[in-house]
Amino acid sequence: MKKLDLKVVIARYKENLDWTKDLKYPFFVMNKGKDIDLPSQKIREIGREAYSYLIYICENYDNLNDFTVFCQGNPFDHCND
Repeated sequence: MKKLDLKVVIARYKENLDWTKDLKYPFFVMNKGKDIDLPSQKIREIGREAYSYLIYICENYDNLNDFTVFCQGNPFDHCND
């Protein structure tokens, strides 16, 4: 079975990202907060999460994964599981 070509892109400001250690797919953080020791890119602190997603899409347009999941730094406010 072919592995799913998926990446999770996380828009972060101050959220704790300890939950990412349980992710089964590669992830990347668009980080507006303090530096973190995770795969990430520091971006300007403007806009909301849509700004973070747009920056990621524009900068990676020619090499996006087949599937990209975009989520906030604390997605559990919207979905507990």
